[in-house]
Amino acid sequence: SAASDVYKRQVLLVEDDEHIRRIIRVLLMEHGYTVVDVATGTEALAVIDDDEQTLDLLLTDVLMPGIKGTEVATHMAAKRPEAAILLMTGYADSEVLARAQAAGRTIMKKPFKPVELLTRLSGVLNDSAARR
Repeated sequence: SAASDVYKRQVLLVEDDEHIRRIIRVLLMEHGYTVVDVATGTEALAVIDDDEQTLDLLLTDVLMPGIKGTEVATHMAAKRPEAAILLMTGYADSEVLARAQAAGRTIMKKPFKPVELLTRLSGVLNDSAARR
């Protein structure tokens, strides 16, 4: 319906763990999000640089082989300043968390409950819409 289309959001999901990536993708799709999912930071940068691709939100794991989620987030913010960004990490590395928060990033600790992720996503999307 036209009313629900307002809530359709395009999410770029970056997660190197295939199992976790699939669970999150299914959860988001069940809640009306459109999802482009990739396994590496390199692939994520290519999607961000694709001007044909609409992206409302980046949901990325922080620690991945090669290009880290924080680097993907920096690129997203530079290339698509209107988009929302949500980082995920399974590590309690205080330095990673402190740096991300210093950069004004919202970061979620794994594991999280589905409802926590959905609430956080909706929060960062609302924040980015308010900044426009």
